[in-house]
Amino acid sequence: YRAFPSEELAEAIVDACRNGGTGDGAAASGAEGDEALSMFENPVGHVCVKNVLMAEVNERYIDEEVVSFKKKKEYKADSDTAEGSSLLPMSDTMSTVSLAEKLYDAFQGQLMTGIASSNRGAFVLATLASVEKVHDKVKAEVTKSMKQVKLKAEKENIKGYKALLDVVKK
Repeated sequence: YRAFPSEELAEAIVDACRNGGTGDGAAASGAEGDEALSMFENPVGHVCVKNVLMAEVNERYIDEEVVSFKKKKEYKADSDTAEGSSLLPMSDTMSTVSLAEKLYDAFQGQLMTGIASSNRGAFVLATLASVEKVHDKVKAEVTKSMKQVKLKAEKENIKGYKALLDVVKK
């Protein structure tokens, strides 16, 4: 996603999250009678979504490193080199394509029930809340459910909700 960010890819990820990973809204079945887990509850799916969102969390730091790297002039001044041409357009594109914004728009008003309905989903929502572009909006919505988040984080000792609580407190 970081190397080739695109609107189509971000929309496909949101669609998979919305439709339980099947792409058509129908539950995919593994064993007979089993329903597919939500992408946010799936052991592999939630990590994939979280890692893609981490590209946006780290985007600011990567942009700063690219600027710092240019100032040190440790690379060839020729902007046609493979190294010089691949660094800057990537950050330009990343700043225009935002999976975080698309996920927020798709689940707005139902972040706690649609994303953070499980421990794994809470980790995804904590990562989403860490993205600067949507932090304030996510924080405002999660704050409305703060009693539920605190209960799960503190009394039930669920680590995903602890992570979410830590991010929202910032």
